[in-house]
Amino acid sequence: MGRLAYILTGAAFIVGLGMVGRADFNDEIREAVFYCDMVEAGHWPDYEPGTDCDKVRASAAEYLTD
Repeated sequence: MGRLAYILTGAAFIVGLGMVGRADFNDEIREAVFYCDMVEAGHWPDYEPGTDCDKVRASAAEYLTD
């Protein structure tokens, strides 16, 4: 394998890690919004009482576009 192949393989690996990290971040935000929805609807108990759902939704709108 040539030097260029090693560089391209490394770059592809780093891009893949970035994509996985972004997907994980988006999943965490979606879970926080879902938690707030379920607590406010009365389906779940508020087992994280320090959660400010207004802030959660405001920050989620900034990151989630779909």
